[in-house]
Amino acid sequence: MLNFIIMIKQSTLIREDFRDKLTVAIDPETAKDFDDAISFVKLPNGNYEIGIHIADVSHYVKPGTEIDKQAREKTTSVYLVNKVEHMLPSSLSEHECSLREGEDKLTLSAVFELDNNAKIINKKFTKSKTRVDYGLSYKQAQNIIDGKLQDKYPAKLVTALKTLMRLSKLIRLRREEGGAIRFNTSEVEFSFDDSGKVTGAKVKEYLPTMGMIEDFMLLANEAVATYISKKCKGKNNCIGIYRVHDKPNIEKIEELNIFLRAIGKPIKINKDGSVNPHSINKVLKAVDNTEYEKIINTAILRAMAKATYTSKNIGHYSLGFNDYTHFTSPIRRYPDIITHRILASLLSNKPLPKHEIEEYRALAQKSTDKEIEAVKAERASVKGALTQLFANKVGQTFDGEITGVTDFGIFVSEVNTRAEGMVHISKLPGADFYELDAKHFQLVGKRTKNKFQIGQRVKVKLRKADTETNQIDWQIIL
Repeated sequence: MLNFIIMIKQSTLIREDFRDKLTVAIDPETAKDFDDAISFVKLPNGNYEIGIHIADVSHYVKPGTEIDKQAREKTTSVYLVNKVEHMLPSSLSEHECSLREGEDKLTLSAVFELDNNAKIINKKFTKSKTRVDYGLSYKQAQNIIDGKLQDKYPAKLVTALKTLMRLSKLIRLRREEGGAIRFNTSEVEFSFDDSGKVTGAKVKEYLPTMGMIEDFMLLANEAVATYISKKCKGKNNCIGIYRVHDKPNIEKIEELNIFLRAIGKPIKINKDGSVNPHSINKVLKAVDNTEYEKIINTAILRAMAKATYTSKNIGHYSLGFNDYTHFTSPIRRYPDIITHRILASLLSNKPLPKHEIEEYRALAQKSTDKEIEAVKAERASVKGALTQLFANKVGQTFDGEITGVTDFGIFVSEVNTRAEGMVHISKLPGADFYELDAKHFQLVGKRTKNKFQIGQRVKVKLRKADTETNQIDWQIIL
């Protein structure tokens, strides 16, 4: 602690002090590392000062140090169902850097003055000192906003959270009007016993406070990217590492449109082969709360290009941003640490060493590759946990949804857990010969005329859950 106090004193002249401003961190209930916090001040002119404060990991992780070498090798934390493989040592990720309630921390901040309509009046970026007054879970924050816990917290916090929620909705509306695509996706969360065995799984509840925090993080990420892009334009000794997302794969969109036309909801493809994001949003909105919602969201996501890290700024298609970077999660992502270093160098007018700039270009590609590996590991972890959960449920009956149709069978996802398994074409009911109708994404029985179409709800019995191969086999029940 003494070393930390000394660092605070040494940094007083260059760090803006936000410790006297109402500051809240809102995270998942099980979180142990806290990257971000938001401060709130109502200004005399009626506007709002919103500070988005991010753990200043780059203050502790210096280029060339052993910790930095290890972080560069990993480039990301990996979130498995029952553990986290941290990019940084827990002494940093969960303690020294983590924005924990009631503790003074070093941060890098994007500070906005917003008017009552969430229009940006002014903005600045600064090194800072922050203290979180209230560390809340998404559920706690939502309950406060909904009036369920107001008597347990001061009125100033209640007012701040309600105002932040209102402003975030306006920010989101402006983003969607600008072309951001509104996907509805879901995650599965697990429960475990004391030995680490999976005991339950369910689709994670989506709370408006999750969207609220995301809106402000996106605001900060875009603003930082724009600042870096403008400052570096035309300069050889300056670089930005951007999070970019190219235009969608038109061949995949055209293939998807075969099915969308069958349900009367095609995506409009322009004469030049481009797709307006507003057209995609129109389709997603049209299938909200229908049997096609999940599968259409998934199918459109699969038709999208993959987001990557690069020094070449081509914008972010699905967010509708000309400039975008990752700035808000430096505890778990190395590109965010790079962005912090770049921002700090620009604020101090001290160019980065040439060798660092070249290393960051290479690290952008490495971070993309490592992210792909992490996503695969996380998906495999979820699939393995679900298979383990269903291993003792053989013979039981469940509600399912058809998520895929092929010439060799159908894929069915159990509705409560998203556990996906296969029904081989030879195991479909009726002892019939089934043919693939690719135009309508369905299998049709030649004799019985039974149809199994993507998005269709079905009853299934569990035939097998193999924990060695992580394969689940279902049987359709008519």
